Amino acid sequence: MAQLDKTFPTNDCSICILAPKMADCYGHPNINVWTMSEVIGLEGSKGNFKAKVLKKARYVDENKCTGCGECLDACQFNALSIDGVALVQEVRCAGCGVCIQFCEQGALRLERRSGETVPPVSEEDWRSARRETLRAA
Repeated sequence: MAQLDKTFPTNDCSICILAPKMADCYGHPNINVWTMSEVIGLEGSKGNFKAKVLKKARYVDENKCTGCGECLDACQFNALSIDGVALVQEVRCAGCGVCIQFCEQGALRLERRSGETVPPVSEEDWRSARRETLRAA
């Protein structure tokens, strides 16, 4: 739907319909948005499954990056963008390290780190997260 300019039958802008739904998902306490990640395995049954996720290598420590954008201004090669946290575009990066000097959080690095992770999505984890959500509401 987001690839269409207008939607039938109301002729509404597709992003006007989709943006609030995306914002709700992004802010939901039971949903984690992982950039540069790919689901590589799913096992189990309805309500009780485990997903194996490949977090692709990046030059940024996601736990330290605040998305402030200081590194964007420092990079003369336009090799950085912000997708919640900084994202280094390998093709453009010269490896000069100027962005590292401007990052006050110390989130940027020149070496890459990747790995697989299995997020906790068992039925019991889901139920406890759901209970916490209902208590907070």
